[in-house]
Amino acid sequence: MKPGADGYETAMLMAVLGITKTRTFELGLQQGGGSMAGHWIYVVYRSRSGEFIGRPAMMQTVDAGLLNPAKLMGFVRQIIRTDTSSPESSVGKMLAGMGGPVVWSGLK
Repeated sequence: MKPGADGYETAMLMAVLGITKTRTFELGLQQGGGSMAGHWIYVVYRSRSGEFIGRPAMMQTVDAGLLNPAKLMGFVRQIIRTDTSSPESSVGKMLAGMGGPVVWSGLK
């Protein structure tokens, strides 16, 4: 979707509003002393069965502005590793129940 395309602004607004209703958002507020400073990402997985599951993640950092691409990729790799290998990950449990995620080899 490109900026200015029909529905782009609505999609972005819905994504941000959706994040504010999650436990991750609540934890970010608590840990950040009420500040949402940091870098937010919304990870969407496609399972081998074709279903989608998404979740927000937040990385508290002192870096202002856009995150360095290498740091961003490291953050994404860490999220995927946690979601797919931690026995306590609710996302990992859901993904396993759907046949596992399809993950680009460059992110493993």
